[in-house]
Amino acid sequence: MKFIVRLVPLACLLALAGCGSSSLSLEEQLQHVASTASSATLFVQAWCDGNVPRDYAMRTVDRAGENLDRISGAVASMPASAGGVQEAMTEIERLEAAIATARVALEREDKIAARSSLDLLRQLESEARRQTLVEAGS
Repeated sequence: MKFIVRLVPLACLLALAGCGSSSLSLEEQLQHVASTASSATLFVQAWCDGNVPRDYAMRTVDRAGENLDRISGAVASMPASAGGVQEAMTEIERLEAAIATARVALEREDKIAARSSLDLLRQLESEARRQTLVEAGS
């Protein structure tokens, strides 16, 4: 129960992270991508460990996908000349695919497949954070 109580504030952050607005900079959008990846990873891991119900994890993963759709739209509308836009779009597409894979694993109640999706989710979160730092430095 303590674990679920700790996850509620994180779920609120996930909802905020998806507020991809076209007025945000690429750096801010990448921060939202990393946060979305982190939240999805946390909830898939929590389900694998038996700390949250599958339906709760699935809703969180679904919300992560919706957030990425909004972020993707905002990033796609940025000028192509903006540094890192194409790289960001590629990372968002990879993360969308990884989240879809995690979603299927949750649907099937396949903890082995869910755990294997965690490595890619973590890698993509790390890449989004790296890109955020690159954007911050430019």
